[in-house]
Amino acid sequence: MEELTRMYIKEIVRLHGVPSTIISDRDPRFTSRFWGAFQRAFGTQLSLSTTYHPQTNVQSERTIQTLEDMRKAYSRQKSYADQRQKHLKFEEGEHVFLKVTPTTGVGRAIKTKKLNPHYIGPFEILKRIGQVAYKIALLPYLSNLHDMFYVSQFQKYTPDASHVLEPEPIQVREDLTLPIIPVRIDDTSVKRLREREVSLVKIAWS
Repeated sequence: MEELTRMYIKEIVRLHGVPSTIISDRDPRFTSRFWGAFQRAFGTQLSLSTTYHPQTNVQSERTIQTLEDMRKAYSRQKSYADQRQKHLKFEEGEHVFLKVTPTTGVGRAIKTKKLNPHYIGPFEILKRIGQVAYKIALLPYLSNLHDMFYVSQFQKYTPDASHVLEPEPIQVREDLTLPIIPVRIDDTSVKRLREREVSLVKIAWS
């Protein structure tokens, strides 16, 4: 009983104030003289269910059941959210992919279509903002976007040397024109006009 009294004051009275009425079953802890005197001292009215019909107070039973259902639903939602929550943390200088969806600014900026990639990048992490947001280095074509994003919009990028493309050297003439040389013939076809035929050749140039 001492432990019950301590918990009652700590968890009920301290947080919510003194209740005007308590509805309970006939558990010995709630029918003892001490508990009754204790509640009368607080000015709280005790309402006990009948001995052989502990579910007499339908309203209280329904309220308890509703609260229990809400607690279970909240617990399931929290568990599901915890499983899906990405506990990602990045350092300055790391690179990440950025999520693309039609409803976000990123999707609108690149005029996203059905077959577009789900992520673009990688982009360099410039700075951490708070606990769950980061500032990244956007490319010029995304300059109209805010450069700060929530961590859930990122996917970790693992550096891979094969992802780096080295540009081929370009030789420019003195008149600033480029030499173009045919490399191969990819396809041929014949286009029929009214009075003649024209041969078409598809060529790959260097």
